Amino acid sequence: MLVEADAKPEVEAEEITGKEGRILTRLHVYKERDRKFARQVRDHYRRANGGKLVCEACGTVPVDLYGEAGDRSMEAHHKVPIEELQPDSITPVTEMAMVCATCHRVIHSAKPCLTIEQVRALIAGHAS
Repeated sequence: MLVEADAKPEVEAEEITGKEGRILTRLHVYKERDRKFARQVRDHYRRANGGKLVCEACGTVPVDLYGEAGDRSMEAHHKVPIEELQPDSITPVTEMAMVCATCHRVIHSAKPCLTIEQVRALIAGHAS
């Protein structure tokens, strides 16, 4: 339902500011991701879905919505979180999923991470 702008109550403007842009140096240890493998995963799932990447959580096909820019919003997701992997683990493509950036963010919004099935349930619970 669309509401006309003049029907909304007038809200007093307040000044909201933030101080940003400080230069910081961080040193941390992290587990490396294999970018070549991520490209291979994308290619595998693209072939499996008739040339398009489909979000396994919400079913969206971003390239249908946004064109080529939508394709860049798809991300390779580790079903077993990288933090749980041993150093130099071998990950098969079956342990990966393709998800849109929004679903990937929701998956990683909790500790432990949500599963794709849990995200599907969240979506189904809010579908009206």
